[in-house]
Amino acid sequence: METRIVARPGFTLVALGGRLDMIAAGPLEQEIDRLITGGTRRLAIDVSALDYLSSAGLRSLLIAGKRLPGAVALIGLRGMVKEVLELSGLATVLPSYA
Repeated sequence: METRIVARPGFTLVALGGRLDMIAAGPLEQEIDRLITGGTRRLAIDVSALDYLSSAGLRSLLIAGKRLPGAVALIGLRGMVKEVLELSGLATVLPSYA
């Protein structure tokens, strides 16, 4: 999985690409933890370039939402990733935008 992090005024953008699966979930959780520990208080997670999202990936996104309640949004929902997020209910737990 590719991860690109861009600091913006008022929030941090985390752009994900490729496969967010069991192998990539742990490093993503560590990166988000590092951002939060470093002072990030609002996250926008761009999933538009993800090709695959597993249950382990869902868990990583949910953990981010729990670490920053009300301050994590998913953007770029499309295709299979959108379907997985909607079926799992995560798209209703975290603010989600196409």
